[in-house]
Amino acid sequence: MTGGMEGFNEYGELISLIYGLSAGVSVVCFYSAIDNLCVFLTEKD
Repeated sequence: MTGGMEGFNEYGELISLIYGLSAGVSVVCFYSAIDNLCVFLTEKD
């Protein structure tokens, strides 16, 4: 029972790490997309 719980804990940490990384990547992509959009709009003008 304890081994199962420990395994679950490691899994939980791994999952939160993956979620944290994908959230960070999403934020970076989001900001760079906004940046590109602003550049596109200003150049178009």
